[in-house]
Amino acid sequence: MVVVWNGLQPRRSIFVAVAQHNRVPCVYMENGLLPQTTVCDGQGVNANNSMPRDPDFYRRLPLAPEPEQINLTVREVRATRQISGKSLPDRYIFVPFQVDFDTQIVLFSPWVRDMRGLFREMLEQSHAMGSTQLVFKEHPSSKRDYRHLHDMLPPGRGIFANEYATQTLIKGAEAVVTINSTVGIEALLFGKKVVVLGDAFYAIPGLTLSARDSKELASALARLDQFTPDEILRRNFLAYLKEHYLISGSTRTADMEHCRLVKERFDVILQANKG
Repeated sequence: MVVVWNGLQPRRSIFVAVAQHNRVPCVYMENGLLPQTTVCDGQGVNANNSMPRDPDFYRRLPLAPEPEQINLTVREVRATRQISGKSLPDRYIFVPFQVDFDTQIVLFSPWVRDMRGLFREMLEQSHAMGSTQLVFKEHPSSKRDYRHLHDMLPPGRGIFANEYATQTLIKGAEAVVTINSTVGIEALLFGKKVVVLGDAFYAIPGLTLSARDSKELASALARLDQFTPDEILRRNFLAYLKEHYLISGSTRTADMEHCRLVKERFDVILQANKG
């Protein structure tokens, strides 16, 4: 068995390909999809992971309780980020930016190629959104300069809200539109409507809305008022994600209990490969 972190970057993907060619089981690890968790998967990470995609799988499970509210990690705003100093609109859709060169965009975003493309697409769609505005936030880890995009937002159409905590923006939003960010999962935790533009394991009918091109995005935005996430599906999906898929604890602060849980997952993956 070989263990690889993420496994999607070019050199690591070669390592994975060699292991697969020699029929050596691979275990893919990644930072968890919820705070203080770790991914350890025998199939892959992100859209390649082994989380079930069938909505009926989750609906058949016993109804889970309402998920616990979490406090998301607040990242410091880069000094180069432009601060709007504006109040949030009364009604808005939150559009979180991601990192252009992250594998989530390079490999799992078929039609929106980068954040400039996401901005242009949403700005075009905003003409049909009435009084609902757009609130964008740049990714804290991105090194791109998007200040020119701030100037392209017409008055009353939306703002960049880099100075606001992501959790604050999620809670106040009518909905979240994302390519495939973990912000989509966080939005589901707060019971928000989510529109997914890329490949994401949580793009499940009844849980979120999906758009594979501009026309489908326009349709999804037009349906937002009538769409409500299936509550049984939402609760059971989030419970399965937390209790069965993710490993409690972070590799950055690993203790003996975390190491024990990781070893247990290794054993499960090895056994599945033997079968």
